[in-house]
Amino acid sequence: MKHLFILLLAALSVTACNRTGNAGNETLTVDELLATADALIGDTVRVEGLCVSTCGHGSTHITLMGSDTTQMVEALADEHMQSFDPMISNRTVAVEGVVAEQRVELPFLDDWEMRLDASIEGGKGNPEAVAMLKDQIRELRDSITSRRAREGKEYWSIYRIETFACHAIDDEAGR
Repeated sequence: MKHLFILLLAALSVTACNRTGNAGNETLTVDELLATADALIGDTVRVEGLCVSTCGHGSTHITLMGSDTTQMVEALADEHMQSFDPMISNRTVAVEGVVAEQRVELPFLDDWEMRLDASIEGGKGNPEAVAMLKDQIRELRDSITSRRAREGKEYWSIYRIETFACHAIDDEAGR
């Protein structure tokens, strides 16, 4: 599922966000954010987590991990921040920003699957990679079906933080 999460983040476009005025409130862990993210969309939050990766193409986004590899959220630098310090990798960091949601809906999965099929027509492409991706699409369809039964929602949500401030936690101790 981790690979699926990373793949979907790369596949989906980033949408704009609106700030609200509650920055500086309680610091959330990644786990707490993900458990309540649906109610926090559009809110400004402060989140702490282990920075497990920094984008190698300009450091425009980082991935924060919570208690384990199933608890991960991406933080994207907003237009004012522009990039993260690449030295924050493998450090506990705090980010402040606006919670945003990207929805994965069935028409997107249908189109993705159609494009995958087209990529291997006529003996071209990589059938093994396509099979792996189609398995991930099936997992997403199953997740959407479960969510529909549980919550009445016909999509899968990927949450991220549109970040305007970030620093390593151990930097706070030196202040």
